[in-house]
Amino acid sequence: MHSFVCPGNPHVLTYVMFTSPRLLKLCNAHLPARIPDEEHMSPIGQFCSINLPLALLQSDNEAERSMLFKILDVVGDEAGHVTGGNVEKLGDGMNSVAPTVRSSGHASLSFKKAIEKYGNSILIEYLTAVYKYADTDHFPGFYEYNHFCSDASSVTKANWTKSCDSEGDDECFSLQELVWGEDLYVKLQNIKAAIDPDNLLDCYPCVKPSLS
Repeated sequence: MHSFVCPGNPHVLTYVMFTSPRLLKLCNAHLPARIPDEEHMSPIGQFCSINLPLALLQSDNEAERSMLFKILDVVGDEAGHVTGGNVEKLGDGMNSVAPTVRSSGHASLSFKKAIEKYGNSILIEYLTAVYKYADTDHFPGFYEYNHFCSDASSVTKANWTKSCDSEGDDECFSLQELVWGEDLYVKLQNIKAAIDPDNLLDCYPCVKPSLS
């Protein structure tokens, strides 16, 4: 693998195994390829890439079923993907897969259109159901990491159904807690502190080392 500077465009540098016609075609393209207009840009602070508990999808509760139909009816091309199956059992226990992913039946769902149509009440109904089916008394989280939005909204520590902005607000759960939940995130932080205490290997939503 080596660095390659596009001919005639010294600002475009990439790392490749070999130079190919496809790469040269990329070099000749106008970058960035497309800047989305205001209509297609995501609003700051949103609930995206959420998990639907399998138990919720299997529920016979009329109110919960009505909520699910409302959500799935408007989700459109932001429907995410099915999980379920053996996802709850697969693995050797030595990984960071969140419990809410393990117990999900559907993941990566966006709530944007549901909230736009039904208001914040649909979000409160969803979050209430998530906590009902979570196997913990601590905050379980509800986001799926793989399609996680960098501007994702959080909920307050005092009221788990009240939305807030996690950026710089100690009253809100962190983005990491929204993914892994309180219990697992503490364990991951301790591992991170032992291996990478200075946080050299980092990204925006990555596990941060514990301070203690």
